[in-house]
Amino acid sequence: MSSNRIANDDEYFRSYDQYQVHELMLRDRPRVSAYYDAMMNNKHLFENKVVLDVGSGTGILSMFAAKAGAKRVYAVDACPKICQLAKELIECNGLQDHVTIVNKRLEEIEKFDENIDIIISEWMGRKKNSSCLNI
Repeated sequence: MSSNRIANDDEYFRSYDQYQVHELMLRDRPRVSAYYDAMMNNKHLFENKVVLDVGSGTGILSMFAAKAGAKRVYAVDACPKICQLAKELIECNGLQDHVTIVNKRLEEIEKFDENIDIIISEWMGRKKNSSCLNI
């Protein structure tokens, strides 16, 4: 990986290690409600499944998946400060037996203890000098 790419990645992850970014997303009631409703209205898909939440942030989607019946959720995020907050929130909601916080970049994980059945993610971010349209 080029040093320029590493610097850009580090900048990206530092920006998401700020509480204000996550507070803004959590205050977006239509967004949060849409995720919650989608999972709760499809509990049969989550029942006794192993879920991977990529870029889990505060763990909101991980907690929804656990409440929808997932037996295990791996909440993967590269931001240490936000992972600590997620751990506290998960414990406050009594979901620590179902949600495991993994403070790493996904690319650094060789394997999980269990096979993953479902992958969830709220893709966020930006691409510089990209021809992709981000909507």
